[in-house]
Amino acid sequence: MNRIFGTVLFFIFSPFFIIISLMLVCIQGFPVFFIQERVGIMNRRFQLFKFRTMIENNSNPVHSITTQNDGRVTKIGGVLRKFKIDELPQVINIIKGDINFVGPRPEVAEFVDTSPQYFSFLETCKPGVTDFSSIVFKNESELIDTESPYQYYSNYILPVKSKLAFLFLEKDSFVLRLSVVCITVISIFHHKLALHLVSAFVPVHDLELRSKINHLLNIDIF
Repeated sequence: MNRIFGTVLFFIFSPFFIIISLMLVCIQGFPVFFIQERVGIMNRRFQLFKFRTMIENNSNPVHSITTQNDGRVTKIGGVLRKFKIDELPQVINIIKGDINFVGPRPEVAEFVDTSPQYFSFLETCKPGVTDFSSIVFKNESELIDTESPYQYYSNYILPVKSKLAFLFLEKDSFVLRLSVVCITVISIFHHKLALHLVSAFVPVHDLELRSKINHLLNIDIF
């Protein structure tokens, strides 16, 4: 169903893809796409597609982590990122069967290989374009410690993303997936409201997860 719907969307929005691609070529030059190896279900590697939003891109996980005011992000790239337009080419990955519309975000191999305990869900779950963590960490680059981005992401953000992924699997249903899609759209325009909606899915008794999210985002919602 994901692949069929993805194919339909691809043809519907193909004129939009062409316009964005031409605009990026005129402003940034080639390449139009940023292609990076990610890890899918059963630890299968695949190439993830995004519109290129940086002057410099590197497959090294240290460089793949975007920090606040990252100088590599172009002006038009910042706009694409803000409205998540850079994620649109991932419909190609959906058509190929690499990912679903909804599911835990696919990670780069370095993090999966060094911290496999956080990714055991890949044994049964196909990654997706959006999930709880995509909504919670919509502005992830603003949270990253610029002095040690790799360590900060590994030690603080990744464990929370993993817990949110397992929470998604525990509650997985058609209604939940539809809810995640709707909340993702809301998060683009009203992130705080989206966070309140996601918090309703986090068990009240899971104080540790709620506390970590509040601390990372510097909020008091969860």
